[in-house]
Amino acid sequence: MLLNDDTPIGQLLNLGPACKRWLHPIGIRTRGDLRWISLEELYEKVKRRIPQCNGVFLYAVFGALTDTHWNDVPRDIQKQLLEKARNIDRRLKNEKRQ
Repeated sequence: MLLNDDTPIGQLLNLGPACKRWLHPIGIRTRGDLRWISLEELYEKVKRRIPQCNGVFLYAVFGALTDTHWNDVPRDIQKQLLEKARNIDRRLKNEKRQ
């Protein structure tokens, strides 16, 4: 499939109905919308609304942007994405304590 910024997220690899339900309320409807938000900001916005969201969500989004199955995202990138997710999770947890 030829990907462009107008491609709806539901047509991107890795992003099924659940991700669509998570992304639409924060204004992410197309590949272009995904490209213009940092993965960190995206994860934080989704995590605030969907607490069960985890770092694998970032694999899925990264894969959607690069047309790569989430499980084929290179291990070094997976590790970086998980670390970003953990840092955000810790910060959000600390915010709740205060």
